[in-house]
Amino acid sequence: VSTHVPDWALSILDLRPEDRSEQDCRRLHALLRGMKSFDKFTGEIQMFLCRACTLERVAEGRVVLKSGHVG
Repeated sequence: VSTHVPDWALSILDLRPEDRSEQDCRRLHALLRGMKSFDKFTGEIQMFLCRACTLERVAEGRVVLKSGHVG
């Protein structure tokens, strides 16, 4: 499955986590809300993840996670 990430989110994710503003983290949080894998965490942990996450770019077609494998 390929996922499109909005340009504004890529700009935020290209920043080092310590350089993100609180507004940047709130925007990422709004984007990620509603994802099953994200919603299982408390709001506090979700915001921590938005502050700490990084973006890893991979070649198109590369398998990152196989169905049934632990993420």
